[in-house]
Amino acid sequence: MPNDSKYIRLYPERAVAPLRAVFDRLIQGEVVPTPELATARLTLDEDGFPEDEPLFLLRGQDTLAPLSVRGYAMMAQDAGAFGGSVEVYEHIRDFADRMERWEPRKLPD
Repeated sequence: MPNDSKYIRLYPERAVAPLRAVFDRLIQGEVVPTPELATARLTLDEDGFPEDEPLFLLRGQDTLAPLSVRGYAMMAQDAGAFGGSVEVYEHIRDFADRMERWEPRKLPD
């Protein structure tokens, strides 16, 4: 089923890194062998989010977003998600702080 969303497809950083490395080399004028480019694209497809996977996006301008993100951090920590990594929970809370500082802010339309 084609992705008819108005938003682009999102990928985690680990999925994009191999392809980014190939493109950086291309930008510098290097000739990149076709198999290497194909491998980078395959890695992207394997590690990316499936096109039909539901994905919920909160924007920095949304006044409700920081509270939602903090709630997620709390639930993730209580559940022991992310291997119980305190650094990950702190990173999520820091992200909520960044959202609170974003201007302009407003309620969702």
